[in-house]
Amino acid sequence: MMLPLFLSASEVCKLTNLSQSTLYRLCLDGDFPAPKKISGGRNAWAFMTVINWASEVAGVEASELIVMYSNLNKLAEEVAFDEK
Repeated sequence: MMLPLFLSASEVCKLTNLSQSTLYRLCLDGDFPAPKKISGGRNAWAFMTVINWASEVAGVEASELIVMYSNLNKLAEEVAFDEK
């Protein structure tokens, strides 16, 4: 499984369990990294930027969060496959 390079606001919210309003408020307050413009009409967060923020907040190594993320995605894929 490949890890994403960039995340949309909704993907960041799913990954961090933040609401979009909280996400944007934290960005405005400087408590969460701001998104970057990656094309003319698209802003996104770099996956590792979000992981590093979550690592600091949770007090867990970024590498551990990546493993957890990968394992959850594998499980979700297996469940989706089993439902077919």
